Amino acid sequence: MKPQFPEISGWLFDHEFLALKQLARGKVVLEIGAFQGRSTVAFAQHAEYIVTMDHFGGDEFTEMVGSQLSRETVIEAFARNTKPYMDKITVIVSDMYKAMPFLNPKDFDVLFYDAGHTAEDAKYFCDWALDARDDATIAIHDYKPNEEVWKPSAVVMDEYKIQTGRSTMLVGSLFIATHEPIPYADLLGTEDHPYENIMLDANV
Repeated sequence: MKPQFPEISGWLFDHEFLALKQLARGKVVLEIGAFQGRSTVAFAQHAEYIVTMDHFGGDEFTEMVGSQLSRETVIEAFARNTKPYMDKITVIVSDMYKAMPFLNPKDFDVLFYDAGHTAEDAKYFCDWALDARDDATIAIHDYKPNEEVWKPSAVVMDEYKIQTGRSTMLVGSLFIATHEPIPYADLLGTEDHPYENIMLDANV
């Protein structure tokens, strides 16, 4: 598989990057948790518009996996990485608990969460996303039920699936929940997906 923007740091693997890009084609996306913009750039390849939110301060999980960068450094990296796409991105620099109440989940086609990784944080997003449209796609990163530290948030995702009755699939640790079939679902996250035949904005 061709590396997907390897110059952008983050914990989104290439197949997960491709899946987000493919899910976002022609869509309006809400991204909660951006770090240095790896997932933002994935969405920006094909999305119509993106609203992204992050306080850019990290959490105990980012430190646990080896990122102790200053907030200023992360913001600078995000700005540099997303600069080619800023005509289709709105950035909200805020803690999600403060900003999400001012957003309407029904305004978005794709709702992506990769922010605080505690069960409490994941549940806050999932409860808020209960009001998403039936035709919206919900995607949450780091579904790792077999790893003790990640298991509590994975349980929240399982509960969300039961509560909403949505169908779910995994691409890596990317948990994807929908009410409607995903086009080319069996090829999601691969270079065989039909959308990969279209020239990319920044990979030329």
